[in-house]
Amino acid sequence: MNLQFIGGLVSLALLLAGGGTPQEPVPQPPAPPAGIEEGTELPCLSLHVGEHTFSAQLEDSDTARALLERLPLSLPMEELHGNEKYGYLESPLPTHPFLPGSIRAGDLLLYGEDCLVVFYEGLPDSPYSYTALGHIENPEGLAGALGNGSVTVRFTVQ
Repeated sequence: MNLQFIGGLVSLALLLAGGGTPQEPVPQPPAPPAGIEEGTELPCLSLHVGEHTFSAQLEDSDTARALLERLPLSLPMEELHGNEKYGYLESPLPTHPFLPGSIRAGDLLLYGEDCLVVFYEGLPDSPYSYTALGHIENPEGLAGALGNGSVTVRFTVQ
């Protein structure tokens, strides 16, 4: 009986000292990338396609801040579905996926963690999840500039 009592005390002491079951780490909110502080107004993004330049307003998010830290960036982009161009980044960005429902011409979205998508035509209902990056302020002429095939888009800070 004495051994059971001592064993119970040792178990209680270990549990109280943190020697019990392993604890999951408490998730911390992501820190903003260096150089672009959270709460700071984000600059506009320029998309250069051949001789054409389009201006985009970015979402106020850690995803957009992380993208800005990688600029300037030239990204080869492929055609998909006759309404979008997509290109893969070298490494992932933070994500906050949502189902957008309808997508507008000029939307800049992130598919998965590393696929940047530029929509040049709207889409009434998308079943896919994206992370919002921003929107091209005046997408008129975007479809013509991007063309039908592959294209390289250069992204810079305005």
